[in-house]
Parts: sequence; structure tokens; C-alpha cells
Amino acid sequence: MEENETGGSPRVTLSQKAYDLKTSGYTLLIVGVIGAAAMILWIAGVIPIRMGVPMKYISMGVMTCLFVLFIISGVKALSGAKRIASDAVRENEKREEIINWFLGEYDKETLDSSFNPEIDENDLYFERTDLMKEKIMGRFMELDEALLSDIIERLYTKLYG
Repeated sequence: MEENETGGSPRVTLSQKAYDLKTSGYTLLIVGVIGAAAMILWIAGVIPIRMGVPMKYISMGVMTCLFVLFIISGVKALSGAKRIASDAVRENEKREEIINWFLGEYDKETLDSSFNPEIDENDLYFERTDLMKEKIMGRFMELDEALLSDIIERLYTKLYG
């Protein structure tokens, strides 16, 4: 992930979103199932917790609802991850298409011939990435900003190490 130009929150690709949802879903499911099992043992009297009768029933009800919500949220997160993962496959195919096109059209020397040789090495990075962005956006106009940033970083690494 990388920060956007305004210094705000990091942008993530669909693959990263799918992974995050999947891990969150499994975490919620595990906590929910363990908590629900503990509640069943508490209600059955296997786990003795002493408290007043009204408070005991209120606690049991609230905790049971909480763990059921964890399980439901985990299932929803996993189904969302599955949907986003299929979108991520298409995103990866698009990424590879753009990278292959760019590397077929441009190389290191072609890109660097556009710049003044006296440009500082630090500034050269920004000039190169801006030029890559311009070329890609000229050909593929409707790209997500996170995908475009990821493509440019991959291209820069391939071309300039």
C-alpha cells in the first residue's frame, strides 16, 4: 500500500481488500464460535459463574447476541471477500495487460530521452512516474487510482530496478 498524493489514507487494490475481508471474516468466525461455545457451556452449567439471577440472564442474553453477531459478520465478510476476489482476478488480468503493453511500447532509454540530463536523481523518479502515468492514462482512461499506482510502481521496478 502507499499513501495518496494528499497524504491521506493508503489506497488498496482489490486483491488487498479481498485478503483483508477474508482474514477479518475468519477472525470474526473463530471468535464467534469460541464465544458461542463458551456461552453454551455457561448456560449448561459446565462453566460456573456466580452472579445474581437477573444479571446472569442479562449477561447471557447480551453475550449470546454478541457472539451470534460475530458469526453473522464473519459469514458476510467471507462472502464479500469471495465476490471481491473474483473482481480482483479481472483487476490482475487488466494489470498484466497494461504492463505488457507498456513494456512493449516503451523502454528505459525511450522514457529517459524525454528528460533533461541535468535533472537531480530524486526529481527524476517523479518525472518518470508522471510520464508513465500520462502514457498509461492516454491509453487506458478509466483506471482506478490504486490500480494505476500499483502498475506504475511495478513498471518502475521492472525498468529501473
